[in-house]
Order: sequence, then structure tokens, then C-alpha cells
Amino acid sequence: MGGVFRGKRHNPLRARTDTWTYDIDQLLFGTVLFTLLAFLFPTALVYYLLFAGLRLATLLLQALLETLLAFMHHFPLFALMLRVKDPWRLSGGVYFTLRHNPESAEDDEDEEIEGEGNVSPAHLILEVRSPRSQLVRRLTRVRA
Repeated sequence: MGGVFRGKRHNPLRARTDTWTYDIDQLLFGTVLFTLLAFLFPTALVYYLLFAGLRLATLLLQALLETLLAFMHHFPLFALMLRVKDPWRLSGGVYFTLRHNPESAEDDEDEEIEGEGNVSPAHLILEVRSPRSQLVRRLTRVRA
């Protein structure tokens, strides 16, 4: 582009730069192209970079807010606060243990009944786990 203003052009047959006299139309065309490249391209590039950066910032903010919202939906805040305040209110289940009664075994020595004794229920406290742990346990039972 600079060769147009200096009166030079590239000669591909001889592989060199020759002097050349351009017409007024050719000089005007070269000036217009130079103006477009020198002034309009950087302006369009900055415009594109600005709005691409704003779009990227918007998408990152949206992803951050969606992640925070998903975390808030799956975080067991009520169960944790209830466990701190009153853990016996959260039921984790009931299991039974068999306690052998030594007095009844002495009275009925000739009759031995397997599993004789007292059954006492005990309360399980809910464990703090992932909300999906029960689902995973059930799926492994179904697959087995």
C-alpha cells in the first residue's frame, strides 16, 4: 500500500520493484483503501472486542449464579441446623438388638430356644451425607 504513494510497484516477472506513474483514479483508490484499513479496521476490531468481552463476562456471571443456585438447592441446611440444635428430632431409622437374658436360661435348662432374650429398639441419629447417597444405595440394591 505504501508503494502507491511513493510511485513504486512490484514487477513479478523480474522479481523487483520498479518506478511507476499512477493515474489520479489509481491514487484515489489507493488512498481510500489505505484510509479504510488504517482507521476503520481498528475501530471495528475494538468494537468487536468490547462486546465479545461483555458477552463473556455476562456468560461467566450467569454460570456463577446458576452454580450458586444449584448449591443452595442441594445444600441440606435445615438438616444440618436441626442436627446441631436437636439431633434426636431427625430420625435415621430404628434397629433392634437381641440381649440374652441369663435368668431365663437358668430356669429352663432342658428347653433351649435359640434367640431367647429381650428385644430392645434403639434410635439411630441421621448421618450427614450427600443427598444422593440414599439414591445410590437403592440403585446398588436394585442392580444386585
